[in-house]
Amino acid sequence: MDLHIDAGFLALLASHNLAVAATVGPDGLIVIGRDRVGRPAIEHRVIHNAFALAVSGSRLAVSHKYGITVYNDCRALAAEHPTAPGRYDAYYAPLVTFHTGDCLVHDMVATRKGLVVANTRFSTVDLIDGRYNANPIWRPPFISVPMPEDRCHLNGLALDGETLKYVTAFGPFDTAGGWRSHPQFHGVLIDAVTGRCIAEKLSVPHSPRIIDGHLYVCESGHGTLLRVDPSTGQRTVVCELPGLPRGLAAHAGIAFIGLSSQRHSSSLPTLPILARHATPIAGIAAVDLATGNLLGMARIQNPGREILDVKLIPNCMLPGVGERNDHHEFHLTESPAGAYWLKSASRPKTVPVAAPAAQANSNDSSTEQA
Repeated sequence: MDLHIDAGFLALLASHNLAVAATVGPDGLIVIGRDRVGRPAIEHRVIHNAFALAVSGSRLAVSHKYGITVYNDCRALAAEHPTAPGRYDAYYAPLVTFHTGDCLVHDMVATRKGLVVANTRFSTVDLIDGRYNANPIWRPPFISVPMPEDRCHLNGLALDGETLKYVTAFGPFDTAGGWRSHPQFHGVLIDAVTGRCIAEKLSVPHSPRIIDGHLYVCESGHGTLLRVDPSTGQRTVVCELPGLPRGLAAHAGIAFIGLSSQRHSSSLPTLPILARHATPIAGIAAVDLATGNLLGMARIQNPGREILDVKLIPNCMLPGVGERNDHHEFHLTESPAGAYWLKSASRPKTVPVAAPAAQANSNDSSTEQA
């Protein structure tokens, strides 16, 4: 993937000690950080149909075609990576995969009870905690019964602490694929507590978020980030962007917003953003939420790419991400007794690499459940 990271974007990562994780269609998962001398560094993992991300404590969760894989950060061994010593200051090793089936999970938040996800296929918000493949805990009042029919393209959610507060969908439709007949200006932002639509006639909305007490939503069709007053529905344009925004995370008043070029799809019409940008770009924009000013950009040069979700990894220079398949040369295995880099058993002629962890994972597991 050809990714250009400008000086402003890199300076933000350095000054706030952040790494950025993003899912990219059709490429999988990328992580953008810095190397030991401050240059941009990129990690890429091919995860087919990767979409939603969640980061909480030492856990990273990634949704994909038929499930959600949760990774655990073993920082004690990050710098000891057998083939890239000293490159990483965090390392996410695959821990568990929840098999959801083809639920089209578009958005995801980690809570103490489990993963709360936007189950787009069933038009519901679900809890993924290992008891069921998918457990609906909320649905819009206009959805009569959860069915695997993508009736309203429910695609985004925002939590306030542990409470589901807001949900986005492409329209208040209750028939199979109903949104596809009216995809452009029927989008809704729903108060999940009352069931009331607080904003309507949105153009393909995504990624509602509560940031510093304010409600934001990406209006992808217009290429804008909106601030919405939940009590009145009044919308304020924070910024106009050069791509279709989807995926939103924030730190210290700075929003990191995923941008996509327009997908060639019969499900989406010609969108209003094309009046400003004939060729929308793909990448991640860093925006000052107070002023709407663009502070930096990581731009994907390859055509036809989509950023599907964006999350921030705090207190981290560059995290590595382990492979989920069995064909990788090395795997990290962690237990209460220690953590080890192990050589694949399919390569018996080499001596296994092992190193004890400096200490057991000290994070409070009660706040890290994925």
